[in-house]
Formats: sequence, C-alpha cells, structure tokens
Amino acid sequence: MATKTKPAKTSTKKPAAATTKPATPRTAKGEKVRKDALAEIGKRISTIDAPVAAPHVDTPVAPPSPDVAPSGEGAVHAEPNASSVPDAARANGGDVGKSAKTPKAPKPAPAEKARRLSGLDVAANVLAQAGKPMSCKDIVAEMLGKGAWKTTGKTPEATIYAAIIREIAAKKNESRFRKTDRGMFEASGFTEGGN
Repeated sequence: MATKTKPAKTSTKKPAAATTKPATPRTAKGEKVRKDALAEIGKRISTIDAPVAAPHVDTPVAPPSPDVAPSGEGAVHAEPNASSVPDAARANGGDVGKSAKTPKAPKPAPAEKARRLSGLDVAANVLAQAGKPMSCKDIVAEMLGKGAWKTTGKTPEATIYAAIIREIAAKKNESRFRKTDRGMFEASGFTEGGN
C-alpha cells in the first residue's frame, strides 16, 4: 500500500520589511523648541511641588500656559502667558462647554408610614374579637366586610388557611391561633411580642 505525502505548504505572504524611519537631523530651531518645552515642564512640576498659599491671601494666580506644541519646523507656538477659555476651564477642573455642576440638596427623610397589617395579622384580630372558633371562609368574609384587608386573589380562604397552618406549625405554643376542629380556628390568647 502506497502512502501519500502532502506537499509542503508555502506561504503567499511577503516577508516583513524593516519599517524604520530614517533619523532626521536635529536643527538649531528644533533644539530651541525642545529646550523651551523642557523648561516649561520644569516650571509646571515646580508649581505642583510648591506649597499652596493660604486661601485668604489675595495673590494673583498666573493663568496656566497652553499645552506644549509639537516641535518641528511647521509647529505653531503660543505666547507663554497667553491663555484661552478652554485652557482656563480645564485649569479650574471643568470640561470645555460644560457648566459647573451645583451640588444637589439632600433628600428629606421619608415620613414613616403606619405598618400595614398582613392578612394573617388581620385574621388574628378578627378571631380575638369574635371570641369563638371560626372557619377560614367566615374569617375572610369578616376581614373583607370590615375593609381591614384587600386582596385580588381568587382563593383568599385558602391563602389565610395556609398561613394559619404555617404559623401553628412553626411557633407551636406561641402561635396566635389554635385549631379546634377540621377547618376551624380560634384565638389562642397569645399575642405577637409576648402574652
């Protein structure tokens, strides 16, 4: 059986050529611009490192000098003490074209609302006032009739029944409810937070 050999892959890419720029000779004018730029940087550094004067002393503050322009023969240079509006805005910590933000007043604390009773709390109150065992259907009818509880559920009796059973199972003797018969509950006499 003959084995097939694959031909060697050849690259179609051209080898990368050296792309170094030839060094440009320094001119006397370029050297002067470079030295001026370095001197300006030294001044800025010394103003940053200098101690800040007391705020109550009215000393004139020199406007910041414009950014150093690129050196070269065609470079445009600004006067050292000339300042433009954008540079002044930047020096004051703002952006050009944006107005300074005023600090927002703190929001007043919301007034404390009365705690709305849950359906289970209202059911406990209804049973305590009734003083006799009631079915969940009667408890819910009483709650909705007094306007003490509002619901949009289709089976509010089942909701209250399940909540009462959960509380009895979780709190045992400290529950506000006592099961007297199938589907019938009465107030146990125990109240939330103590007897």
